[in-house]
Amino acid sequence: MDAKIICDFLNYLFQKDKKVIENLINSRVSCGKKFIEDDFVIVTEDDKVGIIGVLNGLIRFSNLKDTIQIVENDSNELIGFSLRGE
Repeated sequence: MDAKIICDFLNYLFQKDKKVIENLINSRVSCGKKFIEDDFVIVTEDDKVGIIGVLNGLIRFSNLKDTIQIVENDSNELIGFSLRGE
């Protein structure tokens, strides 16, 4: 698997229905100790995880170097996704 495929798919879905993807991206759930201490999943400082943290965990688990990042405009509106090399 290639991280670019995941990124391209997120951009594809974003073009289909921006509001659904915005809501999904902005959603976070509280997680327990096992997720917080996981080596792959990215958890926020307030012990929550969202879809980007899970997808970046999948990328790390696959030993890929890139991560997915959210791209916003100057008004902090989601405009897509890109890769960031780690």
